[in-house]
Amino acid sequence: MNNSLSHKMHSFIMDNSLKIIFLDNHELKSSKFIKSEQLRNEPIIMFKQEASPFIYDVLIKYLRTNGLYNNIVSYENDLQSMILKVEAGKGITFTTELSLGSFTKNINLVDFDYDRANVKTDLVLAWRKDCENPSLSLFLDDIVYA
Repeated sequence: MNNSLSHKMHSFIMDNSLKIIFLDNHELKSSKFIKSEQLRNEPIIMFKQEASPFIYDVLIKYLRTNGLYNNIVSYENDLQSMILKVEAGKGITFTTELSLGSFTKNINLVDFDYDRANVKTDLVLAWRKDCENPSLSLFLDDIVYA
């Protein structure tokens, strides 16, 4: 944040890295880190481009670079549909950690070898210091303690 605004604004940054979502009984679920070679035989469920253009572009580049593009078995409009397909055993998917919210019952999130140095998915929030909206504290609590 530039110096002229820093005395008027609060800001907050949270790591929101991309993760692979595995079903709870998947053989790779307890891995700490996945390399692309480990995904060679995995069916992949993707967002449609219009649903999440930035994430779509990052993941398509990753899949093409690592020879995994042909593993895509479906494109979905929303995360809930993607999670339902993962839970039905139809494949794995990718998303950002914070976008999951309450969808964490039967799934596991695992880090993977994408280009973190050039792909920033952090969540950045900014608000005025004199903001009197009572919903701000509720919103921040929900984000921070989700």
